[in-house]
Amino acid sequence: MKPVVILLTLGLLISCHSGNTPSESDSPEYDEGEHTNTHDPANHHPGKRKMKCGLYADSLGNVYFPMWDVISERSADQSWIEDSTGKRIPLNNLIDTLTFEGMDNYFRDKNHIYNFFPMSGGGTFYILDADPATFQHLGWGFGKDKDRVFCRGGWVETADAATFKVIPDEFQSGVFPGLALDKNIIYDGNEPYDPSYSGDLKDEKGLRKWLQARGRDLGN
Repeated sequence: MKPVVILLTLGLLISCHSGNTPSESDSPEYDEGEHTNTHDPANHHPGKRKMKCGLYADSLGNVYFPMWDVISERSADQSWIEDSTGKRIPLNNLIDTLTFEGMDNYFRDKNHIYNFFPMSGGGTFYILDADPATFQHLGWGFGKDKDRVFCRGGWVETADAATFKVIPDEFQSGVFPGLALDKNIIYDGNEPYDPSYSGDLKDEKGLRKWLQARGRDLGN
């Protein structure tokens, strides 16, 4: 599965909001409360203050996406996104912090859709080639826009975006990413799983029987 990254150029406009510094205690961008999230369990970022959007900033105005290195047990925050040429673009030159929000492993602002791919040493935070205006977070690792389907940030090339749906929670086995389908096939994560299910997704008994007959353990 290959993350789809769009080319970033020097022509990107700097957000007028992301340059605020942590010394501005009355700024609505900064959050005095404590928060925890899956990619930042320790919430420990020396020298940085948390912004209301969930990102961090230091006294110089640098913006950071929070990550945690489970091996060294320390912060592994990322302050840049790498474009396809290998050039690192600072997040404070890129992200609109007033519209930035998280959707599980997907994130968005008014200009871009982002994905976070976790790894033991922290992970990778990058831009998806997705349309912010039509992007939907579907759950179980999936997202889609008007043209494409994504699984954990990778493009599911064979999926039909118009008919793509995630199978309801009660039919998932708990394995992430989960099961989904379109008009042609069922997907197990980003991999084709079985030919199209012709029944009704709301028919719990029928769908459960169909999946179990194909070796899918749905639990109790």
